[in-house]
Amino acid sequence: MRRPTVGERWGVWLFRRRSYFPPLLLVVLILALMDGSSTRTGPGLDRRFLALGLVPTTLGFAIRAFVVGTAPTGTSGRSTIEQVAAELNTTGLYSVVRHPLYLGNLLLWLGLATTTAVWWTLPVVAIAFCLLYLPIVAAEERFLRDRFGGVFVQWATETPAFWPAVGRWRRPGLPFSARIVLRQEYYGLFTVVLFVVILELAANVTGGGGWRVGPGWVWLLGATTVAAGVLRWLQRRTSVLDVAGR
Repeated sequence: MRRPTVGERWGVWLFRRRSYFPPLLLVVLILALMDGSSTRTGPGLDRRFLALGLVPTTLGFAIRAFVVGTAPTGTSGRSTIEQVAAELNTTGLYSVVRHPLYLGNLLLWLGLATTTAVWWTLPVVAIAFCLLYLPIVAAEERFLRDRFGGVFVQWATETPAFWPAVGRWRRPGLPFSARIVLRQEYYGLFTVVLFVVILELAANVTGGGGWRVGPGWVWLLGATTVAAGVLRWLQRRTSVLDVAGR
């Protein structure tokens, strides 16, 4: 077994700290709202760019939800301690792209960046994503290559890393489960809503509107917080969100 390269070791280090990436993204976007190059003409986020940003954000969530909802046990997890792969998942979205969850994350990042209406956020966010996630991808693929050998090599050779090869689609081996999505993705939804509300507040402040947000934003954040809290309680205290064998 060959020794890991410097890039792969760096990827393992980043893998264990990837939960810090979203807060760093938020800081960059807040700084962008303070930049004079924004196309906003008043306080608050530009509603046109907010609506535009919802497109990649929604698509990113849809990708993540489908992957999580059809993944076998021991794959597509949220562990930040070590990489886990009970089996090599090559069906569903994994049949058209090797890293669909990271593709979903990229779309979420780009959607949030779009809401700022600052031209340089998209290239900066895309470059930052590559710098942070490509080493993680290298480390993960080395782990999978060591674990699954030729099976992984053949799949990786035929399947693009991020740009989907739609013609290679294979039906998922397991049926979609909404309960699994609710169990695993509620925190991600809460985080995105929280970030958008914070960006709205920052856009109000930098646009001269003061430290406030509209009641609609308050209700949205409140409802999302309650829903996330209920789902967290159900996840930890009950078996309502459990799915047999998964």
